[in-house]
Amino acid sequence: ISLERTIVYMQEECSLPLGTWVRVKGKFQEIEGPRNPGEFDSRLYYRAKKIYYRMKGQELSVYKEDTWHLREGLRQIRESLVHSVQEAAPNQAGILCAMTAGEKSLLGQEEKNLLAAGAVSHMVSISGMHVSLLGMMVFYGLLRLGMGILPSSGVSAGMMILYGMMTGESVSAMRALGMFGLAMAAKAVGRSYDLLSALSLSVIILLLDNPVCLYYSGFLLSCGCICGVGLVLPRLEEM
Repeated sequence: ISLERTIVYMQEECSLPLGTWVRVKGKFQEIEGPRNPGEFDSRLYYRAKKIYYRMKGQELSVYKEDTWHLREGLRQIRESLVHSVQEAAPNQAGILCAMTAGEKSLLGQEEKNLLAAGAVSHMVSISGMHVSLLGMMVFYGLLRLGMGILPSSGVSAGMMILYGMMTGESVSAMRALGMFGLAMAAKAVGRSYDLLSALSLSVIILLLDNPVCLYYSGFLLSCGCICGVGLVLPRLEEM
């Protein structure tokens, strides 16, 4: 079988640097779709993340020691941030870690239910709100320090790309990063920024990379939100 991305479940937790080659023995299978109407579609969910197979690992050994230094460094920064938040605010650590680092494993079921009931689950998904707030803060901060528009926009875009990689590269984050990068490019060359044009280009790039995203709810909701801001809101204001 020609393997693509595979998610492996081990009984014992093992921590290895990102980029390490491993040899795993266990039960290997393709991720199945839903068996009943309305059931959660695991196959579609994982294919949107480019994961096509799952494996219950029984034995794991290191095949070749290698490290993706950039990604491993970002992972360590993320773990350090999560640890600091847990120490500073243990009672709110789940919400804060999800909002800042994209780490949702600390969210309890009660917190998830409250977010869903209040229709504010998007607050803990890394998306345009996080990227625009952080990115524009860095951009205008560099301008105040005397850095020109071109270097400020380049540094801001670069930092947001690293932030997106650190938080897990979700579809909504990648859409937001594409639009933010276009906004910074527009400032750098002295052109105006068009919301819907930036959204369209970001959507085209995401779908070329992974067409399955077209059926993924996170992608549809993220893009639908921007369409609402760009298409519906101006009509409501006119009315």
